[in-house]
Amino acid sequence: MFINLNNYSYGLTQDKINVDNVILPNWTNQNPYKFVATLRKKLESRYVSENINNWIDLIYGYKQRGKDAIENVNIFYPLTYENCIDLDKVTEAEERISF
Repeated sequence: MFINLNNYSYGLTQDKINVDNVILPNWTNQNPYKFVATLRKKLESRYVSENINNWIDLIYGYKQRGKDAIENVNIFYPLTYENCIDLDKVTEAEERISF
């Protein structure tokens, strides 16, 4: 998934660089197999196993909104939250289209 084996043309970036293989972090030496193996090893580590429940709470659980989110510095721009605006209450067309 990181290598463009079929040589599809994905165009150019704004800097006129050809979009091709995924550019991986320097520590991988652009080796996708090393990248996957290293991340897999880290994800299967004891540290992750002991802490994954905390990360799940930040994304899906009770630390997602409200006081707990503020205490855990887990707050985002309001429009990034689902159902943050009731479109039925927005009467102006220009304002409604902006959401």
